[in-house]
Amino acid sequence: MRASPWILEGSRRGRGALLVALGLTVGADQLSKRIAERVLAQRGPIDVLHGAVRFQLAQNRGAFLGLGDRLPGDARTILFVAAVGMMLAVALALLLRARDWPIWRLVAAGLIVGGGVGNLIDRIARGPVTDFLLLRLGPLHTGIFNLADACIVAGGAWLVLQSAAGVH
Repeated sequence: MRASPWILEGSRRGRGALLVALGLTVGADQLSKRIAERVLAQRGPIDVLHGAVRFQLAQNRGAFLGLGDRLPGDARTILFVAAVGMMLAVALALLLRARDWPIWRLVAAGLIVGGGVGNLIDRIARGPVTDFLLLRLGPLHTGIFNLADACIVAGGAWLVLQSAAGVH
């Protein structure tokens, strides 16, 4: 019986899919942040689709939606650089050794780890993380976030939805 092409049993193709997802996420995130810094620093906020999408530059010293931004600098460094860096390294090492994982799960994990790496690069190189996107729907709106954050949420949602649907 032939194995499904979607379950690669830890093959090079599976690890390759993981690394491509991770690399594209990090690259697109870093590029989008540099473009946002250049354009928005000169022009200020830009509204698109009647304000449903707003591009607005923000520097986030904390985590998701600014959580932890009031912590002392040393505590932020330990938590958001050292601890997150170690968790990402362990996650990547475990993912590279994963066996019997379908490609979709490895790609979703690549989005999550890639998003974490993208934000970690900002913290190491700049201190704060560059955020620049805000979404609005009537009175509802998100906080300001970036492409790395969107990839983390998308990868997590993909894992949850596929698992809930019983996809293996």
